[in-house]
Parts: sequence; structure tokens; C-alpha cells
Amino acid sequence: MDVKRDITLMIVADHQSFRDILRDIVGREPRFQVVGEAFDCEMTRRELARLKPQVLMVDLDMPCLEGLKVLRMIREQSIPVKVMALTMHKEKEIVNAAMDLAVSACVLKENAANEIVSALEILSRGETFLSAPMLELGNRWRERARESRQCETQIESLTPVERRVLSLTGEALNGGEIAGRLKMSVEVVEACQQRISGKLGLGGAHGLLKFAFDNCGRMA
Repeated sequence: MDVKRDITLMIVADHQSFRDILRDIVGREPRFQVVGEAFDCEMTRRELARLKPQVLMVDLDMPCLEGLKVLRMIREQSIPVKVMALTMHKEKEIVNAAMDLAVSACVLKENAANEIVSALEILSRGETFLSAPMLELGNRWRERARESRQCETQIESLTPVERRVLSLTGEALNGGEIAGRLKMSVEVVEACQQRISGKLGLGGAHGLLKFAFDNCGRMA
């Protein structure tokens, strides 16, 4: 009787030997099927469009930051695939860069043989996975992500005029300069800034300016 293979995967790594190792590890679990391979970003883009795997396993240690290029390409093109990043590095810069690009799992290569199948099972349930040494960094990233979502929700609560005033405040313009840009009185600008501070729960003389400066990219 044929075994149902209900999770399809694609492997991205520049070395054939590493791709073979990953195939062997994944092959231990009948539910998982490797449907394709790629060795750089452009090939990954083509094969993702052709094969449409559910999970993409990416070697972050490829030369010329090719692994991060793959992650950026997936995010920029909104490709519907879950990503497992594999790396030999434990440094926060590597982990945070991967997490910021929305990987669903990050596995240390030294733990790959023991963790990949478990990580794939966790991904199949819609959850995320990090190798143990990365957990603290991952927790910090999730806290930043939570704060980021909170900021986005707060900004969405503002009216278009309030968002424009907040954006110009983040450019360090004073009330008169903002009034000139928006063709309104200084009094109206100041009242608008007070409403924004109230909605966002900001206090202090520089609270609004700091929030506007830190989140200027969200109001484009």
C-alpha cells in the first residue's frame, strides 16, 4: 500500500552533499516528500513557482548572503511557503535577520539530524520552532514583533490627517512648518498632535516626537 506523503518540501543549499544529507534526514519520515532542490536565489524563485512546495528548507550559510536573499525574495513576492532556515551560527545578528524575514523555523546544523523532523511536525501544525540555543533570541524577537504589531494597530486607529501630522512630526518639523505643509493653522496642528498623543497613550514633552521618529516608515 502506498504511503500518503502530505507535506512537500524543497531544499535550497549550494552544496550537493548538504542537500543529500537533508534529503536523507527528511526521508526518515514517510509524511515528508522532497519535491525539488535549488542552489541560489534565482533558481529558487523558478522552482517555487513550478513546484509550489509547502515548506522551503534554506541554508543561511551560502556564500554572498544567498540564503538571506532567498528569504527577502519570498517576503517581497509574498510567496505562500513556510520557511525553515538552517545555520551553523548562533549569533543574534543571523538569527534576528532570519526571524525578521518571517522564517517559521530556525535550526542549528549541529542539531539538524535530531531536530529537523520534529521541526517539520511543528511547522505542519502552524507553529514555530527554534533550536534550543536560539530560544532566548527568538523570545526577544517575538517581543519586538508584538510591539511592532501594537504600533501598527495604534497607527491604524488614526485618521488620515492625524497620520500625516504624525509623519511630519517624525521629520522633526515644528508646528508652523507642519501647518504650512498641510495648509492649516498652527492651533489646528497642535490640537491634532494632542489628540494623537491621547490615542497612542503618549506622555511627556517628547513622547510624540520619539514615537513619530521610531515609526516613520509605517506611515508612508
